[in-house]
Amino acid sequence: MGVFEIILLIFGTVMMLVIVVPVIIAIVLWMKDEKQEEHSVLRNYPLLGKVKPKLSFFF
Repeated sequence: MGVFEIILLIFGTVMMLVIVVPVIIAIVLWMKDEKQEEHSVLRNYPLLGKVKPKLSFFF
């Protein structure tokens, strides 16, 4: 195995990691987002969930 083959193997491995790792992270985040059961706005602003039923009376 020559120097060129070793450099090509290292470059291929690095490029595979650069492509595969972000794709795997994006898939995991997408699955986590799809599995979320409660509404994200109500999770971030819980007071809104308590005020909304009272406001719906007026609209």
